[in-house]
Amino acid sequence: MGFGGRFRIFLTYFLFRIQKRMNNHDRNSDRDGERDHQREQDVLKFDNLLLNLQDDSLDIVKNTISLLNTEFFMANESMKQIIKPNRFVGVLLSHLRSEIDASLMVMASNCLLSLIDLFPEISETIVDEKGLKTLEEKGKSFEYIDVAENSVKLLEKIAEN
Repeated sequence: MGFGGRFRIFLTYFLFRIQKRMNNHDRNSDRDGERDHQREQDVLKFDNLLLNLQDDSLDIVKNTISLLNTEFFMANESMKQIIKPNRFVGVLLSHLRSEIDASLMVMASNCLLSLIDLFPEISETIVDEKGLKTLEEKGKSFEYIDVAENSVKLLEKIAEN
């Protein structure tokens, strides 16, 4: 992947980190205004990550899923209020359904696992997006054993919820 693709993926991530550091050094800023500003930046970050998930470039999509998985795994209570999990379910399921790349399917299933751990209520969205059929099919397939294992784990989590 060339510089342009990497730049597009990581621009959002690093831009927000730099802005956050700049805000921390601004001693004259109002704390509430700073929190509001950071919240807006975090919302924009997740909006951009969602857009990158729908990109035509496989490398951009894979890098975005990797970043999302990390964000979901490390999310705290304040981040949970910012993330709108239902928006990610359909796109991640479409990547799981995709037979283009085995690693993409594994990454999408890992990301869905992280998301359902963080937001158990997305079980309903997975059902609404016809995800049960997808997970059942992937769970029975031994062609991609990691995807099958993750699909079974997701089905178990949905059944618990």
